[in-house]
Amino acid sequence: MNKKWFLFFVLLIFCVPKNLLGQHPIHKVVEELESIENPDSAATALHPYLDSAIIAKDAYAYLYVLSALNDIHIIPFTDKATYVKQGDELFKNSSHSFFQADADSSVYFRFLDVKAEMLYSQGNYTDAIVLLKRLVARNKLQSVEDSLYMNAYDSYLGSSYLMLGNKERAIYYYNHYLNVIPEAVKEYYGIDYWYFYQVLGWTYLGSSWPGVEAEDPKENFERAISCYKKALDLIEHIQDKGSFSNTILSTYSLLINLYVKEGDYDHAIFYLNQSEKYQNSKSYKNADLLSYQSKLELQKNNFRKSLQLYDSALVLRKVAVGEMHYSDYEYHLGKAQVYDKMMEYTSALSEYKIALKLLRYEGGLPLEKVKYHMETIRVLHAKANTLTKMAQDGKKKEIYKEALTHYEQALALSLKERERIIRSESKHDLIAGHRKLINDALKCSYQAQKLLPQEYLHALVFDLIEKGKGLLLLENYRQEEALRKAVFSAEIKNALDEAELRLTSLTRRLRESNDEAIFEQLKEAEESYDSIMNVIKVKYPQFNTFKDDYEELSLAEFQNNITNSEACFSYYVADSAIYLLAIHQNQSKFIAIDNSRSIEQQVQKVHQFLRTPGPSNGIENNLYSLYNQLIKPGVDLIGEDKSIIIFPDSYLGYLPFEVLLSQSAQGEEYGSWPFLIKINPISYDFSATVYQHTSGWAFQNKNYIGFAPEYDDGDIKDLMVDNGAANWLAERDYGSLQYNGDEVKYASQLFDGIYYEGNKASEENFRAQAENNGLLHLSMHAFFDEKNPDHSGLVFSNFQPNGLISNEDGFVPMVDLYNMHINAEMVILSACETGYGYLERGEGVASIGRAFKYAGCPSVTMSLWNANDQSTSEVMKYFLEQLHAGMSKDEALRAAKLKYLGNADNNTAHPYYWSAFVLNGPVKPLTFAETSIDNYWWLLLVFGGVAILSVALYAKKKA
Repeated sequence: MNKKWFLFFVLLIFCVPKNLLGQHPIHKVVEELESIENPDSAATALHPYLDSAIIAKDAYAYLYVLSALNDIHIIPFTDKATYVKQGDELFKNSSHSFFQADADSSVYFRFLDVKAEMLYSQGNYTDAIVLLKRLVARNKLQSVEDSLYMNAYDSYLGSSYLMLGNKERAIYYYNHYLNVIPEAVKEYYGIDYWYFYQVLGWTYLGSSWPGVEAEDPKENFERAISCYKKALDLIEHIQDKGSFSNTILSTYSLLINLYVKEGDYDHAIFYLNQSEKYQNSKSYKNADLLSYQSKLELQKNNFRKSLQLYDSALVLRKVAVGEMHYSDYEYHLGKAQVYDKMMEYTSALSEYKIALKLLRYEGGLPLEKVKYHMETIRVLHAKANTLTKMAQDGKKKEIYKEALTHYEQALALSLKERERIIRSESKHDLIAGHRKLINDALKCSYQAQKLLPQEYLHALVFDLIEKGKGLLLLENYRQEEALRKAVFSAEIKNALDEAELRLTSLTRRLRESNDEAIFEQLKEAEESYDSIMNVIKVKYPQFNTFKDDYEELSLAEFQNNITNSEACFSYYVADSAIYLLAIHQNQSKFIAIDNSRSIEQQVQKVHQFLRTPGPSNGIENNLYSLYNQLIKPGVDLIGEDKSIIIFPDSYLGYLPFEVLLSQSAQGEEYGSWPFLIKINPISYDFSATVYQHTSGWAFQNKNYIGFAPEYDDGDIKDLMVDNGAANWLAERDYGSLQYNGDEVKYASQLFDGIYYEGNKASEENFRAQAENNGLLHLSMHAFFDEKNPDHSGLVFSNFQPNGLISNEDGFVPMVDLYNMHINAEMVILSACETGYGYLERGEGVASIGRAFKYAGCPSVTMSLWNANDQSTSEVMKYFLEQLHAGMSKDEALRAAKLKYLGNADNNTAHPYYWSAFVLNGPVKPLTFAETSIDNYWWLLLVFGGVAILSVALYAKKKA
């Protein structure tokens, strides 16, 4: 029996009450395991005991066996949830007091330990964190065992946060892991184990650094390399290296993989050769290293050598873990990709078939029964790519359809994987692979365009594009709607509200403080929120029903819901091309636009030109070029005055399409340039599904409310100096706004609403009055901080830039807006940079405007750069007039811009002055603008009565 097993059972026995230890027959299992090395054989021996414990309702035996099965990582994915549930029932109904949930029992907490590890292995990282923190809180670090358990908890907490995308928190726990390794381990287990735990810690830490946000990603690469090298130095001190070969080879594997990802094959080969002295036939990690060696040979096009190495790895795997273990799929996947490069596609498909069989996947299998999500996605994706190459070579539509079917299956699993994660930040890590799937599927679709029926292909392309954009926004909408529909107890509702408020408050405080106490409070707040959401999911099943009760939008449904006067342009920015699906009520076009990188550079030049008024410097050529590439391919779907709805992707979210030139232009007579806005009204949204979803929202309130703060830049600057405000505040322009007060006064008179001006336009009044209005109008300072988005937000009156930790500092950060329930039919953000932000892959531009979309506002007018105060006020007044008159939102904004251009001189006709503001969301008229006709119902009755009377008198006279 190896030392890992021995240590596990020593710890397990240590936790069990002595009066039970010598009595229970389950201890025969321990003796039996002493002679079993193969995990599959051990599982075969253990399972009958587990089944017997369930039948006998023997919680103690169940604990022992389940712990052993969990330790050898042999429980199938889909069975783990069942075993945890059965364990909960056994412990809940056990007659022994030390099994009760509130007991301070080592036995009960050992079960929580197993449960947390199982939740982690299921990918339920949030729930695992909750249990692990409970175990950490109980651990008093009074013994060597306590410290070792704390090490285990820290490693799982670090890995959980790593999987949730929170690399900084992962690094915190891995550092904590290294700090609590006790010196007593040397005496208790021997010095080799002391080094072993340190090697683990440095390896964990090394795995965390890649992907952490940094100005120079190379820095984190070097940090990771430094950690791995520290682990390798410690390995040299271990005497009995054979007992720790798996850990040693894991460290080498991670280091080699990091170099391979960086394209540094020389270092990868160096460490691969160095690892050979630790390789042995009984270690499954030896097979991993052969796999890396095979990949390196593939890079050199040594195909046969690569295949031989994979075969050798599979032989080692058979010795180490038994025949046909599910994890062998990776080696067959590797062989398939070698055959793919050799263009031996039939052999590649045979290897894919074996890989999918090992993963127990069959085409058409219900998603709930798929055991290994991410692994299956990898194989399906690779197989689809191979099928695409086969179809391209033979121009066979049946193979194209098979490839597209595999892409669809992989995407369905990818979306299913997202559902298993509660918090949205963890979903960002999944999006890279998800987007790559869509990129390849769209490329395949375009290649197959002449072979497959247009109706089928365009419907598929629409579905692919929709599955790659605005997913977090949609998930937020569905969760909020489910929370509104489900009937919760007042206690749960209040607890959820309080948890959200506390999260928001602590997030703000942490922004300006490195206080470890605040960090710990934030961790507790996150745990509290996640726990409440889990209670809701378990106790209120109708929440899950409402949340999942939706149908994906199809192209045909979307076409039925747009009018004949609308054309939609849905873009998807892939690696080397931009895909466009142009949609009209009764037709569609699928177009691939090459030179994605060139278009990105042109968009950057245009954005730079628009941010500052000045000479054109030939920008008109870029504007005309972008029109020809992005609009002209679908122009036959657009008539004059027809509304264009743009669903941008990636960097296209920074481009106001209104300024594109439908014809070439010369000189700097801006007023005469043929801007697209002169032909068509234009609006935007994050995706067709978001647009359709929010178009159906109904709003009860028909009122207007406006805010126009007053600023004194001198006072603010003095405050900053006096109170030592953060640099990011001092860099901002808080000059007084001369026209914002007039703007909201005018709007309030138009809509018979209320407004807050000057000192009354405070954060306090905004928070008290912002929710549930018809039209919310903010004319004020706002800014977006690219280096730290948490520094972005809205600036109200009485701004206090000396701490920013309360709800009364005059600053509403973007993160607060995400957590509010504003629910206005329309929001007008007559402020700077409210539509500007950083790009979130697959989600679009993360801006203040998008935060209002999250807060329940379907239509938002926002700015893409720092707009001029006077021209903004003029455009906004024209815009508000048209909205009040009942014009559709996009038509109203177009009319306002054209009226401004008609009155502007050549200098102020520069697009900087009038094109900053764009409309995002449904375009239909304001409901209370439409019903403003009702205010004159008596006139209609009078005129109607007069008309009827006139007709009657005329008839009588004729008679």
